[in-house]
Order: sequence, then structure tokens, then C-alpha cells
Amino acid sequence: MDTFRIVLLVGCIALSNAISIGDRLLNGYNEYSPMPTDAASATKAGWSAYNKTCDPILGIPWAAQAGGPVAKHPVTLYFTTGGQIAGVGVTAYGKLPQHLVDLGFWQKTGSEVYTISVTFRTSGLCDGSTSPDVLGESMTVNANSIAFPLPTTSDAATASKWIRGSCIATMGTHYFYDVSTPGNMSYVAANLMPVVTMYNGTNINAIFFASPIVQQGLLSRNNWDGVPLPDIAMCYNWCDSKCTWSDTSFWSTMHFFMNDYTTVPCAGGCKVHCCP
Repeated sequence: MDTFRIVLLVGCIALSNAISIGDRLLNGYNEYSPMPTDAASATKAGWSAYNKTCDPILGIPWAAQAGGPVAKHPVTLYFTTGGQIAGVGVTAYGKLPQHLVDLGFWQKTGSEVYTISVTFRTSGLCDGSTSPDVLGESMTVNANSIAFPLPTTSDAATASKWIRGSCIATMGTHYFYDVSTPGNMSYVAANLMPVVTMYNGTNINAIFFASPIVQQGLLSRNNWDGVPLPDIAMCYNWCDSKCTWSDTSFWSTMHFFMNDYTTVPCAGGCKVHCCP
């Protein structure tokens, strides 16, 4: 059995002991903009469904822009027919790494247009039922295709050969998955799985989407974090002297916080940059 399938199996086993992943959805590091977590709030905020058919795996897609996501508003929120959030998706633009496209992480939807999603629920998306969990109990990348499980605990991340990075206050301890060398970083952008997980102690606190192509505009962050990160700043997420990138110079990241970010410390009161 190849490494990719082994990691999927380990991840599925780890997810069998599902816990609530959070009670809110906030967008952007140092922005923390609240995103609607139910259909009623989404409607009030100006979001609308751009496909009213419920996909039993993803849910119903909504966007802030009528007709679907665009560069200025690239986020898709998925809702159940019961009105609860079911997941989040992002559309990215530019020539993204073909290796990650071939593996099914970036799904091509147009000329240099790609999407990726993280689904929070495993059932009940289209039957009108509701759950006591505000967000859900699991996280799955592109559940409609590769169904790659994201570990909801740091223990599960370690067991699935994710690589531990640094801690940043409000975010937590970062974990990364290298699709070519699981358990070790190759520091090749085309090998970095585009969703990064962060944990407060053991439990999931946040995720971010990573693009090695700049997605922010000149006058708008476009739901991405405030500014693109040069390689040296991206490397702060590992604080590894071997961190260097040969196939990109700048990164765009898009954080989503699922819990109270004000209660996420790092050891010794460290705030940012190489916290243990």
C-alpha cells in the first residue's frame, strides 16, 4: 500500500473519535472577521446560494458575490439544508503547482482558476436535520473527490506523519503535510499540501489555506491574510534552518479560526517567531 493511502487510512481511524471542531468561523490573521455559520446569518450578511442543489457530500454552496466566488470574494461557504454550516472553500487564481492539481488538492475549474474545500460534517447535509455542533465534528479536504482527512488533534497529526512547526499565539502549533516526503519537509511548494492545521494544546484551533501564487490585490486582501509573505516570513511557521523555497518567492495565506483565538498561548509567553 502506498504512503498516500496509508496516511488516508490512519487519518480516517483518528477521525473515528470525532469531537466538535469549534463554535465560530473567523477569517484572517489579525483581522478575525466573523463569517456566518448558519444560513439565516449568511442571508442577512448578503451571501446567497449560487447553486441551490444540495450536494450530499459538500452541501449547498454560498458566496458573498451573486453568482459565485470571484477574486475579490473567493470564499465559498457550504450550508446544510437544515441551515448549518457544512464547510468552507476557496478559489485561487494563477498557475498553481501542477503536482498538487494532479493529486487532486487543487481542483481546476477554469483557465488558471482552482478551488479547494474543507468539509466539516460527514452526514445529514441534505436531509434537513441539525446537529448540536456549530461547525461539525471532522475536517476533510475535497470530500467530493480525494476525501483527504485533516487531523482534528495534534496526536492524530503526528500519527499521520504531519510535520510539527512553530507555535504562534492566537493560532497555536502549526502542522504541515508534505505530499512527497510525509513526516519530513522537502520545502518544495509543489509538495506542500495546501491546508495547514493549528492546535491549541491537543485540539484543533484553526486552519489556513496556502497558495504559492499571490492572491491579494493592490487595494484589497481579497479575504486572504493582510499581505503576501516572502519566503523568509513563511519560514517562521517552521523555524527550521533548512527552510528555503526554490519554486516560489511569495505566499498568500488565508486563516480561519474556529475557536476563541484570545485563549491560545505559546510556551513561556512567547507570541510569534520561533515559539516552541
